[in-house]
Amino acid sequence: MSYPQGPQYGGYQQQPQSGGFPQQGGYPPQQPGYPPPYPPKKNNNAMIIALAGVAAAAVIALVLVLVLSGKDDSSSTASDDKPAGAPEVNVPPPNAPGKPTGGSRSTGGSSGDGGNSPEALAQAAVDSIESKSTSAIDELACSSTAASELKRSLAQVPSGVTATVDNVKETGSTAQAKITMRMGGQSQGFTMEMRKSGSKWCISGI
Repeated sequence: MSYPQGPQYGGYQQQPQSGGFPQQGGYPPQQPGYPPPYPPKKNNNAMIIALAGVAAAAVIALVLVLVLSGKDDSSSTASDDKPAGAPEVNVPPPNAPGKPTGGSRSTGGSSGDGGNSPEALAQAAVDSIESKSTSAIDELACSSTAASELKRSLAQVPSGVTATVDNVKETGSTAQAKITMRMGGQSQGFTMEMRKSGSKWCISGI
């Protein structure tokens, strides 16, 4: 016995294929690259320090040249101004025991002219004191007694003493001279008596 055939089902209808995912567009063009970095700044400190050192050295060298050339000029000028054959004069410091050499004052031998005036006689006596010349005393003294007194006093005067004539007072045929001796910051004065014998002045005592 056959069954009635039912309606035949049609085959499955094929669903339309859904479209695939829309194709993505390509990536946008890449951004242009960053500009290359700036080169590092050069350090100018070392160059500045080097230039400053060179400039300082140049200034120092210039100063040394000027100073040395000035000394040479002054020394050459001093030597040129000195007359040829002039004697060397060595002046000791104050209160020094020595006496200047080549000085203008003469000692001993000038005593022969010391009796022309009281002032000249007093200066001749000062020269004898500083040089401790006893030979000149005989020419300056009025008598042997006065000469002996002067020599004894001169023997007590230490070497290195300087003497000066402070004042000369003349009264007729007599005169007085105040003389000061100095040494080592100390001073001592005395009065020298003079009188006129004939046409010359001589020392009569102290």
